[in-house]
Amino acid sequence: MGYKSYIKIALYFLLSVLISTNLSANENRWQELLTINGFYTLDLTYADDAIPIISNGNIPRVLDAEESTFKNSVFGLQVELEIFSGLSAFLQGSVFYDEQNESDESLDWAYLRYDPGNNYDIRIGKFLVPFLQGTELKSVGYSRLWARPLVPGSGAGGFIETRGLEFIKRIPLEDSFLSLQFSLGEPEHQRWTVDGQRLGLVAVKYERSDFWLRAALLRADYEVFTPLGQVIDDKARVNMFSIETEIRFYDFVVNAGLSDSDADFSPDDKLSYLSVAYPIGRFTPYILAARTSRQFEAFTPPPPPVSAPPPPGGRPPSQRVGDNDHETLAIGFRYDLGGTHAIKAQIERIDIVDESDPRRGRVDSEANVFTILLEGIF
Repeated sequence: MGYKSYIKIALYFLLSVLISTNLSANENRWQELLTINGFYTLDLTYADDAIPIISNGNIPRVLDAEESTFKNSVFGLQVELEIFSGLSAFLQGSVFYDEQNESDESLDWAYLRYDPGNNYDIRIGKFLVPFLQGTELKSVGYSRLWARPLVPGSGAGGFIETRGLEFIKRIPLEDSFLSLQFSLGEPEHQRWTVDGQRLGLVAVKYERSDFWLRAALLRADYEVFTPLGQVIDDKARVNMFSIETEIRFYDFVVNAGLSDSDADFSPDDKLSYLSVAYPIGRFTPYILAARTSRQFEAFTPPPPPVSAPPPPGGRPPSQRVGDNDHETLAIGFRYDLGGTHAIKAQIERIDIVDESDPRRGRVDSEANVFTILLEGIF
């Protein structure tokens, strides 16, 4: 089912709830039960050579050589409707440019949230896989310091979204909080030759005024097919781990993170980043170093069907493949315009070594990228 179908279903659901609960009785009642917020990113990016970057939307983004473009801009809405005390419906969607430079839309959230009290939350519906800290608000650029997300376009091992159940417990301590998050659902992979079966996630976050630390464990089971539909592996699985932190000391803000994965068939995804910022009032300069690596293992093609004759020369040999490594070194700043808008600028050097295609061999790419943004919420 496509995103447009999800959006239509979500809109029909909200409409039916509005009608059934007679929310049109008066305007004040509407304002109490319905909350609508918007967000936007106006992104002007220039690259001196062709290079892929992490986009603000959940799609791959490749910049052309000597291109200046606004195609990494995003506009979106968040809608919350209180159905009755303790039960709410949430939607978050965004509009952006796709790979063909045409307008496209994405429904990131579509879930029901039940609050039974005592700092518990139960959510059921569609979510972005919350493997990394910034995943759920990836499209909301105002929520982060840097010009672009740290969360790669491949999500968590290629799994970007899931449909299922989430349970969240917040535990207040003397001067801090502890949050526990459990997710169980059916994931959707970015490749159509991968069919997600089950996904489970456990995350723990400890936070206080000057520090937070978050760790997450994820396991997903999936099936892998050839483009012709032949099953390659019907019991594939991936295990992933991440740990991230933010520390404030002596007026500096340090963000660091590390994630790793062990996949049966799909590439092993690895991520590491380190950022140091120095807020000066509304002005926050920063430096960022990040590295992502997709480690591809040798693949032995499946045998031919029993009824088919053996191929000439016997079974094809394993294909030897390598890694796809991205390294980024960036310097930039954020300037807050009041409490809801910000200007950002970032200059970065991107170096890529791609050995993932044995037929093509090693391909090195490098580019200098300059970005200036206006972002906000309303």
